[in-house]
Amino acid sequence: RTRRTVSATQFEALYRRHYGLVLTVINARVSDLHEAEDLAIGAFELAWRRLEEGREVTLPWLYQCARNLVGNEYQRRDRVHRLHLRLVGESLVQPPPEPLAQNDELATAMRSLTETEREIVAMTYWYDMSTREIADVIGTTEGAVRVRLTRIRRRLRELLDQASERLEVADG
Repeated sequence: RTRRTVSATQFEALYRRHYGLVLTVINARVSDLHEAEDLAIGAFELAWRRLEEGREVTLPWLYQCARNLVGNEYQRRDRVHRLHLRLVGESLVQPPPEPLAQNDELATAMRSLTETEREIVAMTYWYDMSTREIADVIGTTEGAVRVRLTRIRRRLRELLDQASERLEVADG
């Protein structure tokens, strides 16, 4: 492949348009702003290389790149954790808290969704993405995203209502 000169203006526009979203997506998953910033910069380094190769960088590509970098970070953390367990012993290490541990009912309801449904919820409520951006990322139409969101919300509401009823019966 031949390298081409990437326009600084082109890259700067891409960076300005999508850096905030990429950082938000990563930070929500690694829960450490400095680490998230490093990973976001890594995503844009990969974007720069991709542009130099003459390939397009789209929001779906950046989003998937961010997810992959987070996955790599999880694997790195897991390796470090396993090494730590071997070196120090299990009794001194506590598992990290679940992000939704504050609301067990919501965490349980979210786990009942498919991976794509959970991703749509995250993109909508945690990453504040528009239906157009979500549609681009998952490869569908805005209308399909709106329909899926309506169904997801209905399903979550039903699951949370059932959990609430179980709690009332247990307390009563």
